[in-house]
Amino acid sequence: MYELKLVPSIDLLGGACVRLQQGSFETATHYAQDPLIVAKRYQESGATFLHVVDLDGAKAQIPLQISIVSTIVRETNLKVQIGGGIRTLSQAMAYIDAGAERIVIGSLAVTDPISTVKIIELLGPEHITLAFDFWTDIDGELRPAVHAWTRFEDKSPATLFEKYLDYDALQYLCTDINSDGQMTGINEQFYRKLLRYCPASNLFASGGVRNLEDLKTAKDLRLAGLIIGKALYEKRFTMEEALMC
Repeated sequence: MYELKLVPSIDLLGGACVRLQQGSFETATHYAQDPLIVAKRYQESGATFLHVVDLDGAKAQIPLQISIVSTIVRETNLKVQIGGGIRTLSQAMAYIDAGAERIVIGSLAVTDPISTVKIIELLGPEHITLAFDFWTDIDGELRPAVHAWTRFEDKSPATLFEKYLDYDALQYLCTDINSDGQMTGINEQFYRKLLRYCPASNLFASGGVRNLEDLKTAKDLRLAGLIIGKALYEKRFTMEEALMC
């Protein structure tokens, strides 16, 4: 039976929970100082998964949140996936050892598929989520962003996905950068484009969620899941309401 997985997101900057707009660190809005309190609140609301973004690590290109992830795993029953700055097998293993369920590989998956495949095969695709974040340019073409969205690669979605489609247990997290942090709603056409290259059952959406109608859009697309960030912080709806939708 189909069920859309709803995953609250915690973005960490300087140890605090923040949200950015379109990846700009200058737009950071601080919501909470203690990520563990936020994680526990989501668990109490019925969440079973948690998406954690290490913004400091993404910028520095090295993971910096192992301690926080370990604490959340130890103090809650949430299944945690973590991304931001992961470039090597040893870095990925450090998060697995800290109790993370899945490792999110972003820039490396775009720029170095060979190294990424090695990590996938050594850790197992069931422990890996690949993050492809796309900016829609003036011509309507999707361009993948890397290194905390500071650079764009000249690669098509088809080129990116085809490197990894042999691994059925992989998940893909695709962010619509144009909508990220804007709460303008899910861009249905954006995800329809991506579904030409990736099975809906493996695709998680992120960016632009503003109300419960966006959950319906994701369900109509039969997506695997939806990452929810700013809409929960801004109390556009609650986690309980989302899970009942």
